[in-house]
Amino acid sequence: MKRNLLKIAGGLQSGIFVIATFLCLLLSTGVYANNIAVTNVSLTSPGVGYTMVQFDISWENSFRVSHGPSNWDAAWVFVKYRIKSSYGGDGTWKHAWLNENGHTAPVGSTLDVGLLDPKTAFNNTTNPAIGAFLYRSDDGVGTFTKTGVQLRWNYAQNYKTGTTPIGSTDVMDVQVYAIEMIYVPQAAFYLGSGGNELGAFFTYPNVTTPYQVTSEAAITVGTTPGNLYYDNSLSTGQITSQIGDRGTPIPATYPKGYTAFYCMKYEVSQQGYVDFLNTLTRIQQGARVGTNISVGTTTVTNRYVIIEQNYPLYRHNIRCDATIDANNPITFYCDANGNGIGGEFNDGKDVALNSSQVDLFAYLDWSGLRPMTEMEFEKACRGNQTPVPNEFAWGSTSIVSATNYINSGANNEVASNIAVGANCHGGINAWAGPIRVGSFASAASSRQSAGATYYGITDMSGNMMETTVTSGNTTGRAFTGTHGNGILSVTGNGDQTTWTTSVNGWRGGCGYLSGYNSDILYVSYRGWSVYNYTSNRDYISGGRGVRTMP
Repeated sequence: MKRNLLKIAGGLQSGIFVIATFLCLLLSTGVYANNIAVTNVSLTSPGVGYTMVQFDISWENSFRVSHGPSNWDAAWVFVKYRIKSSYGGDGTWKHAWLNENGHTAPVGSTLDVGLLDPKTAFNNTTNPAIGAFLYRSDDGVGTFTKTGVQLRWNYAQNYKTGTTPIGSTDVMDVQVYAIEMIYVPQAAFYLGSGGNELGAFFTYPNVTTPYQVTSEAAITVGTTPGNLYYDNSLSTGQITSQIGDRGTPIPATYPKGYTAFYCMKYEVSQQGYVDFLNTLTRIQQGARVGTNISVGTTTVTNRYVIIEQNYPLYRHNIRCDATIDANNPITFYCDANGNGIGGEFNDGKDVALNSSQVDLFAYLDWSGLRPMTEMEFEKACRGNQTPVPNEFAWGSTSIVSATNYINSGANNEVASNIAVGANCHGGINAWAGPIRVGSFASAASSRQSAGATYYGITDMSGNMMETTVTSGNTTGRAFTGTHGNGILSVTGNGDQTTWTTSVNGWRGGCGYLSGYNSDILYVSYRGWSVYNYTSNRDYISGGRGVRTMP
């Protein structure tokens, strides 16, 4: 388990695929990235207003188990397209709406679609799907490979430009993306560990008794015995701690983690963010990086664009060329070694993304996922197990922090002391920036040394702060779990109105701060549960997305 995102866009194939309905598309060849591969992309079996997007897919360390956690991993697959201006399009990348059914899952696999949310038409006669989960049908562990996966794409229900639908003679570019996810089953679970974590949930009046969530029903927060409760005072020396108010009730519509959901196996990687940036318009790109690349700019000095530096400070490895077009979108790439050649094996593509919360929200909206709530965070970490007081995500109170990197920036980057069971990123050299996502699992023989949660999710204690939706203020509690629709605003922000910046909080700690205080890495630590860090892009904030089970 190493990485998390693949773009099928290594350069367009020569020639045009002509389909029986005269729909002509340019398709990109398959390439490998982030431990998951999508290859042999083609269009086949056309019908009136639709065609099948066919591809092969493979990823390592796949699993499905019917005992213990009783869960599996999956690939969240979605499609983007653009029509060039010479064929009547506007040249911008758009999200492809898939059919509700009619897809093909090869023998040994299962395919579930995720419907557009909210369920609006967008020029559709049926409710479109934003993407699909593909996973094992039976128990198994190891590399999972399937050929001939087919997604039915209702191209005539997508737009060429404005409100003009795609026609059967249009020519376009198509990209297919896949993100590794892990299924978190429906189950009762506990909030709080019974330890002394700052602001932790407990069952009133006993601070050592965790609170059990047994449904998605509204939860009363108060001082009647049996209520959910937490201390929202700040301890001495807590510089930026914010725990939140005890507003009640926490509505039934706020996702609490009882209902099944999928969670990204890894934090968003820097290559994942590059793939995202490279589908945006120039104006949208400008909103999602720190360096000034506004329209009209042709020369860039601070080419490491996320943090606006001329070198990869804090391991911000994403950069652009020094000379850029004045108007067109920019091509970004990872270049940790600074030689000007992007995408090399040691360019830090798989290092966790250190970004602002707004950047993460935009990425999740674009990919059809959503932010997780702080209650879902605790469920994803401990599952249905009895809590261990003051536990980390790997279910114990033992911790060994990484202190340096081996194979820095490469796709096999690990911690220097991984042989002794390092399970999180922190310690003396944590200030250098995040480590490769899932790196502790690559040489692991146990959940403890891998730093993995009960369900097999990595880096939930350490590496980057996990951006979550708080239950500690009014706007956070109003969050209903709306998923991204694949669309950003013209200015480059996510267009989900309930994902306001005031819902933000942090869980799980980060490598930098763990070097000073490992308490923030506890699963139930809530000292940052309400924290608005929307515009800063440094070495603290990152995260991942989830999606409610279809």
